[in-house]
Amino acid sequence: MEIYKSKNNLDSMVYVRPSQLAKLLHLSRTTIWRLLNAFAAEEGNEHAVIEISKTLKLVPLYRFQEWLTKQDKKYLQK
Repeated sequence: MEIYKSKNNLDSMVYVRPSQLAKLLHLSRTTIWRLLNAFAAEEGNEHAVIEISKTLKLVPLYRFQEWLTKQDKKYLQK
């Protein structure tokens, strides 16, 4: 599995493709896309997902994992 690192070491971000994210988290592609859309819609994450081309998107792994952790049991608060 290829993992992409940013060239600047300011935040040492690691980027993965959505398909790699699905494998890492053992989730379906549909679930990953739904989560990515919710992740990108949140304030501060508008430009987090990098679209290199029509078929290649990169997701900051640690930032996504932090966001996903914050979503834990949020559905119960509604």
